[in-house]
Amino acid sequence: MIRKVSVEGYPDRYDNVIKHDHLVCKKCGALSDICLSDLTAQLQAQIPEEIVSYDLKINYICPSCRSKAEKK
Repeated sequence: MIRKVSVEGYPDRYDNVIKHDHLVCKKCGALSDICLSDLTAQLQAQIPEEIVSYDLKINYICPSCRSKAEKK
């Protein structure tokens, strides 16, 4: 099974359904997997509706883009 991963301004990508989150570079759109602890219980405590799933994307500047910026 696969899931669609959408990042605004870039083509959709597809990934496996094993629970993990993503780092998204704001400069080049690079997508990297990151394994964080499950936040479902913490999120559920903050909202009255039952959470079925969540998709966390953390925006950052990747090492390659950071390196290019430092060379300028």
